[in-house]
Amino acid sequence: MEDWTETLLKSLTAALEEMENLWADLETAVAVTAEELETELAAEWRGFWREWISPWLQEESEGDLWGPPGPTPPPDAHFGLVPYRAATAQHQPVCQGCRHYHGFVYEGNLLVCAMHPSGVEDSSCPDWESAGE
Repeated sequence: MEDWTETLLKSLTAALEEMENLWADLETAVAVTAEELETELAAEWRGFWREWISPWLQEESEGDLWGPPGPTPPPDAHFGLVPYRAATAQHQPVCQGCRHYHGFVYEGNLLVCAMHPSGVEDSSCPDWESAGE
């Protein structure tokens, strides 16, 4: 009787070892496949960005509305898909440092802020508030 249980135990141990090896091989294969997929998708995304998105952004950025590149847009900058024009000494100087300044360009139209969509024409703004940076 002992011989039967010992044989069964050896068979189960061998089966468990095979299962562990199978899972280890499967884990390795999945990791390699995921890495390859990530590399391919990143290359595809870069190509898509270069071919379709970048030319559109460059097209939008030509003209007086954009001017020279300014500081980096705020963190909620629409993932870089909507052009941004920072307030500088040459462009919307009254709005520099204002918490209400928006600065994004939609279909060729700059939205300065909600109170003054086209900006103020005076040398000061009655609604100006410090961005507190």
